[in-house]
Amino acid sequence: MKIDEKYGANIRMKMLQKILLIMKLTTFIMLFSLMQVSAVTNAQITIKGKNISLQQVLDKISAQSGYDFIYLDKDINHLKLIDVDFKNASITN
Repeated sequence: MKIDEKYGANIRMKMLQKILLIMKLTTFIMLFSLMQVSAVTNAQITIKGKNISLQQVLDKISAQSGYDFIYLDKDINHLKLIDVDFKNASITN
């Protein structure tokens, strides 16, 4: 009787370890898959302007596409004004 109880507990412990291993692997695979998912966005941008700053161009692109740009004002304020004419320009990632 004691032998059966000993082996029964051992089998239950091994099954529990297998279940926990399966749960860990499933969690890892799900997290890895979620990190690989990325949204593909095709934004059509139309901008026309003369003598506008790069900051204005980036603001207009952001407004039309939903993309956000990160920059320091001191890095782009000294740049020359530019002429742009984009009609239905695509932005893809």
